[in-house]
Amino acid sequence: MCAYSDAFRAMFNDGFKEKDAKEIEIRNIGFEAFKLMMEYIDTGLVVDLSIPRIVVYDLLIAADQYLLQDLKRSCENTIVQDINADKLGTLYDLSHVANAVSLRRACCLFALKKFQELNSRAWYRTLIRKMVPDIKDYFVEMLDKT
Repeated sequence: MCAYSDAFRAMFNDGFKEKDAKEIEIRNIGFEAFKLMMEYIDTGLVVDLSIPRIVVYDLLIAADQYLLQDLKRSCENTIVQDINADKLGTLYDLSHVANAVSLRRACCLFALKKFQELNSRAWYRTLIRKMVPDIKDYFVEMLDKT
């Protein structure tokens, strides 16, 4: 576990209470996501993400929490494919909870791309206002690259 995760390495090697504990409580992760995370740690392979999306969302949060970047990237790539108008707000919020920059950018780009279609919906204006700082940061970064 320590080889794949800086968070686990710190937990077990750097004097945290978990170092000598016989049992460790893993919070904020559902059982299915936990099993998949352990499978990833055990094999080094990214799991099959054709599982229910709610489990992938939970796994994304777990991957962020335990600093498993390859697993996190795989989860983000899977979730990005599911962005639609009905899930946009939820996925944008998830991107913040899981520090998922790729997912956040994909949500922002989707919102901009669908501006004409979604602008008449009341929730859309509130969401766009929340997204403005991220949209601005994205454009500034893109301008700096050119």
